[in-house]
Amino acid sequence: MLDDQTQVLRKPVFNYLFDLEVKKAIRYQYFLTLLFLELDSTESTTRKDEDDRWPQREQVRVLAGLLRDELRSTDVIGRQEDGRFSVLLHHADEVNTLRIGERLRRRIEDYAFSRGQEGRKTVSIGGACFPTSGNYPEDLLSAADQMLERAKEEGGNKVYLYT
Repeated sequence: MLDDQTQVLRKPVFNYLFDLEVKKAIRYQYFLTLLFLELDSTESTTRKDEDDRWPQREQVRVLAGLLRDELRSTDVIGRQEDGRFSVLLHHADEVNTLRIGERLRRRIEDYAFSRGQEGRKTVSIGGACFPTSGNYPEDLLSAADQMLERAKEEGGNKVYLYT
């Protein structure tokens, strides 16, 4: 059920819960937001040394811990693939979603993954909110993915919500 490395839900479990939560949001008419988060790649002259000190798997583990610390206990976190995570925010409309996304972005940006400024990482976040971004799971998945790609294409360290 949980990813061994990050202790968050594995992709199939998260996807099952996501589908179920969208059905509940439709039935009971409440806001439900899907966020995709991914660490931005960092290129630097010390990249090899930095990677030796903080391998990607450790960065992913730390990112999962930061997400657990910053999110509500009722929010659901899953690992999708490599360094990509997904989050379900219950009862979060667009305004609250952007506030939460910015808080996550700043927390990750401020965290020292390793010593010095080279240890700083940033994250791109894309989101979609039911019912404004779509009414079906595949609509929300597509919209959140589009917003994540837009954030990455525009240099990363951004939060975009599909409207």
